[in-house]
Amino acid sequence: MFDPQEDVVNSAALMSAFGPWPSFHDAEVASIVLRRGPQKPSLECVIHVFEMTSDVDERGNFVLRNHVLVTLRFDDIVLNRLGGFNHQNAIDGLSIRRSEHGDGRFSVEIPPNYGCDVSLTCGSIEVAGVEPWLG
Repeated sequence: MFDPQEDVVNSAALMSAFGPWPSFHDAEVASIVLRRGPQKPSLECVIHVFEMTSDVDERGNFVLRNHVLVTLRFDDIVLNRLGGFNHQNAIDGLSIRRSEHGDGRFSVEIPPNYGCDVSLTCGSIEVAGVEPWLG
C-alpha cells in the first residue's frame, strides 16, 4: 500500500502545508518536463495545489486556502500516456499505488477534469519543491 511519508522523498515539505497528503482534486498542472537522463528518464510536474474548505464566500464559491506550487519528480519512468495538455489542465486527482509486480515500482495516474492526462510507472517519487502560489 502506498504511504507518502514512507514512499515519497521529501513528502514532509508538502504535508507541512496541508497536514495529510493532499488529494490533488481540482489542482492544475502548470508544467511538465520530460528528461531522458544519462540512463533513466524522468518526468517533473509542477502543480498548483490548494485546500478546499467547507466555507462559502459571498459569491457562493467554496473558499480555497493553502495555495502552493508543488514540483513532483518521478524518476526511472515508463510513460504510458501523456495527452490533453492545454491552457487550464485541471486534474481529478493524483493516484499513486505500489506496482502489482512486487518490483518496488509505483503506478501513477493523473486523470483529467479538463486537459492534462498522465499515466506512468516509476522507480521513485520526490517532492522536489514547494513554494507559495502567487497566481
